[in-house]
Amino acid sequence: MVAAAVRRPAGRVSEVFKSPSKRQGAYDFLEHDQVSGQQVLKALGQATARRCRDLESVYVVVDGTSLTLTELVPLQKGFGAIGTYTNGARGVKVMNTLAVSQTGAPLGVLGQVWWARQQGPTHNARYRPLRERESRHWHEAVDLALDNLRELAPNTKPHVLADREADATAFLQKLLKANLDFTIRTNAIRKIFWGGASHSTRDVLRKQPVLGRISVDLAQTRRRSARRARLHVRAIRASVILRDRHSKRRHRAEMTIVWAREEGTTPRGEKPLDWVLFTNRPIHTKSEAIAAVRAYCFRWRIEDFHRAWKRGHCCVEETQLRSREAVMKWATILAAVASRAEHLRHRAREAPDDPADSEFSRDELDGLLFLKEKEKRRTETITPNPTLAQAVRWVADLGGYVGNRSSGPPGTTTIGRGLERVLFAAEIFGELRAAGKLR
Repeated sequence: MVAAAVRRPAGRVSEVFKSPSKRQGAYDFLEHDQVSGQQVLKALGQATARRCRDLESVYVVVDGTSLTLTELVPLQKGFGAIGTYTNGARGVKVMNTLAVSQTGAPLGVLGQVWWARQQGPTHNARYRPLRERESRHWHEAVDLALDNLRELAPNTKPHVLADREADATAFLQKLLKANLDFTIRTNAIRKIFWGGASHSTRDVLRKQPVLGRISVDLAQTRRRSARRARLHVRAIRASVILRDRHSKRRHRAEMTIVWAREEGTTPRGEKPLDWVLFTNRPIHTKSEAIAAVRAYCFRWRIEDFHRAWKRGHCCVEETQLRSREAVMKWATILAAVASRAEHLRHRAREAPDDPADSEFSRDELDGLLFLKEKEKRRTETITPNPTLAQAVRWVADLGGYVGNRSSGPPGTTTIGRGLERVLFAAEIFGELRAAGKLR
């Protein structure tokens, strides 16, 4: 089923499986009560963990998203509220952990936690314990990822990356207690203990010397223009005051606090990039400070993955399956598809001179060369042993990539479209090779 979804990715099962018998088989698998969605999740997480086993360390990027799904009759499919309770949107929530190499290439999904909001809004002023809050899913997602790594990549050290939603006392205490490396963006409203007294985090950082400068490429969004932002980086080691609202106690935890603020490159009318990061790793030099900021930049990989999964490549929100469990199984399969397209996109940029067979099978390369030879431009030369960058560019060309000066490097959508054609051709070459008609 995964192979079929890679060849023809789509949110609807009927668009992936054209044969009536295979389509019915897919529905039977997804809707069957005795096929556990947790087993599909475990297979996905273990496959990713196996890719990490030869790496010294790996980033575990954590972030949540929601899938807005069709449910004409409320509670019919087991979905819950999405967004505000007043807008009426229905769907499911999911917390993903994405493995990313130290050079920034996505390796796959290490774990997922799914849930649906069934209760209405609460106005209870009582601060609820962790087991009653949605923030518990951050803990569960990290635990799933770590379990898979311990089982299949025990020598690979994880480094947790997360955005401001992870800046919660219970979550930070969990990471500190487990002695896990982490880099988490903070809301910067926490106080720190500095010079014998409590101070605002930014007030202390503002007085520190600039350790270094780093340039970060920003993609265009609704709130900002595309640009190369120049960030000034400062860092201190201090005791962060963690307030536990449930026990009404305050604790101190020694952490490194890194402040990266945009200077001199902010367009008029826009806010400068302004990150305050908590990490448990010590920082003493310019290179260490810049490395901490660069590591946090890899957190965007999970946003790219969510975009490819939900809209650009797999369109998972278009599914019409009839139960939450079936949606979870199908969406997990499509997560594997989206993560491979994202992996190819970033690997071609970080290691362009690696041989193409480091990422493509022999059948896939044969299919790619055959298709590209038929559609090559007059000025192009198709070599039998392309580099990884050349191969991914050819895949994108087959997917409709224009390649002019304003188009930028190939994206997930064009790579995914080209990969569909390559995998179809690869299947034919595989059958010919199995029949002894190819070496």
